[in-house]
Amino acid sequence: MVYGNSLLQDKVLFATDDLIPWQRCIDELKALPLKEEVKKKWLGGNAARLLGLSSEETPIERAEAMAHLDFAIAEFQEMRMQPSLERAMRQ
Repeated sequence: MVYGNSLLQDKVLFATDDLIPWQRCIDELKALPLKEEVKKKWLGGNAARLLGLSSEETPIERAEAMAHLDFAIAEFQEMRMQPSLERAMRQ
């Protein structure tokens, strides 16, 4: 956990699959002995930054990120991952 709170805090993206319920995964991550700011990064902050969806983005960066997200959604649908996609979109 030392590296989670330091070197790795900006390099981890949260992901799961249908083998373990997603809420259980989130609850287990939240129970880890990490700083609260690190947990927020791992549960979405790092992904938002990677996609250009952070609060510091410009309108052009946001439009580009949304275009990438639309592309990714279409890819998930094509791969028949609709149930997983729908659960993620509800969050």
